[in-house]
Amino acid sequence: PYGKMLFAVGINRTTATLSGVRVPLVVVLTYAMSGMLAAFGGFVLLGFTDIVFLNLGGRYLFPSIAAVVVGGTLLSGGKGSYWGTMSGALVLQLINSLLQAQGLPEATQSIILGVVLLVLISIYGRQRAFRL
Repeated sequence: PYGKMLFAVGINRTTATLSGVRVPLVVVLTYAMSGMLAAFGGFVLLGFTDIVFLNLGGRYLFPSIAAVVVGGTLLSGGKGSYWGTMSGALVLQLINSLLQAQGLPEATQSIILGVVLLVLISIYGRQRAFRL
């Protein structure tokens, strides 16, 4: 039931409220779980390093958001799927592995990956516009 309530809140808060969902409770609970999972992920990441610094997980932020977007999830909320996110992560990792296999410098790999992401996101955006 929590997943369906969260999905309803993500699509339309007013409709969720009228359907009997306690929207503030769902929002607070979601932020609390997100914070706890982020802290747990930080502790796990900390186990792989010898030192602690402020931007320890910063290099994981962009690829994780990019995988969600490439997988078809709307950042505005409400629409998305687990399979889409996993396929987005798989596509990004495949592209990243191919770029590393070419032996290109890291800066060039980042530029090419950024261009590929822009192309994929723009194609996805056009497909959504044509469907509406």
